[in-house]
Amino acid sequence: MSDSANGSSSYMAIVKASRDNPRAIPTTPTMQKVNFSEDSLQTNIKTKTSNHINDSGMVIDVNRTGVSIEGGYSFEYQFNNSGESDQVLLALMGQEDWSDIHSVAGPVDVSGGAVVASGSLLQLATAATIPDNIVDGQTVRLAGCANAANNGFYVLTATANANEYTTVPALSIDETLPATATVDGQMARNGRYYQPFFIERGHTDISEYLQFMGMAANMLKLEMKDQSDVTGSYEFIGLDSGIVSAPVGSSYTDQPLTPVFSTSIDIREILIDGVIQETCLVKDMDMEISRGITPKTGLGVFGACSTNMKTLQITGKLTMFFEDSTMLDNLKNGTAFSVAWTFLDTLGNGYRFTLPRVKLSEDKNNVSGSEDDVMDEASYVATRHPATNCAIQIDRFTALS
Repeated sequence: MSDSANGSSSYMAIVKASRDNPRAIPTTPTMQKVNFSEDSLQTNIKTKTSNHINDSGMVIDVNRTGVSIEGGYSFEYQFNNSGESDQVLLALMGQEDWSDIHSVAGPVDVSGGAVVASGSLLQLATAATIPDNIVDGQTVRLAGCANAANNGFYVLTATANANEYTTVPALSIDETLPATATVDGQMARNGRYYQPFFIERGHTDISEYLQFMGMAANMLKLEMKDQSDVTGSYEFIGLDSGIVSAPVGSSYTDQPLTPVFSTSIDIREILIDGVIQETCLVKDMDMEISRGITPKTGLGVFGACSTNMKTLQITGKLTMFFEDSTMLDNLKNGTAFSVAWTFLDTLGNGYRFTLPRVKLSEDKNNVSGSEDDVMDEASYVATRHPATNCAIQIDRFTALS
């Protein structure tokens, strides 16, 4: 009996494809293997059974009418410094690259007499190393402060004074920043940049390699369950597929070894309307980002000619211990508010996800039993924020040396 494929001899690898010719497999690509727990990538052949009437009493034929390439993979979420997993995240955001706070990537020295003053003002030294690309509403990480309580994440907004920003939240203690102080961060807000991918799923035990071309990132789901890992999945819409007996990559980069984000350790803070929530208020969270990508089909083409990006849809749910009527009031009054949370692993790598303007579509706080906690389940829809012109912002932080 011939060998059959086993999951322990399988891998998933991905690389950027040409935006001008997304069906083409990149020439001698360097493929990035991704960590995944299961996949749903598939080629769906659409068929139509013939309606011809005949006296045999049997079906005459089944015709192929189309093909769709779709699916994705599930994962345990972790930081992926400069790897293809972060490129997929950028593609889903509709951005080409992360926006650094300075023309030189990495932590920026903000010493030289810079002063943290009056609680909610951050003044940075006037020097060549001062960040010049900070955008209002961006989250930065302040580190190396003389007072450790000032180390942390702050949303900045420029004042009328050069190199001066208001901070949310307010800084804990006034101080003159020492030579060790740095500020860092990268950011992406949703846009409409198109970046396709080539994905290969390899089965090394049977020498079968499935190819998926022109794959556009269409959906991200993130789940944050109490006492668990952060888990998620990506879904793609593609243009073509194939299967060969040898891998196409000229080389393969191994999966990242950064720690998986733990929901009990690595969710460092959850903010609602800029206010850090008390410990243990939020039990579970989830979020789904959908780009609304659909295949573009037409006569004379077996499959999709291209893909179309439609309306960005972001939905999710906050499950909290029921303490007051805040969420129910938000629903009844149609009140918009912001939601943000920060992942930071034990190495200092992480992301902050910010939904600057959400409205509730549903709020439930029912009693399920005499011994059960009453939970507040608030379902939300993210909408465009008029000041930042985005529905989602992701800030990215790499480990400090």
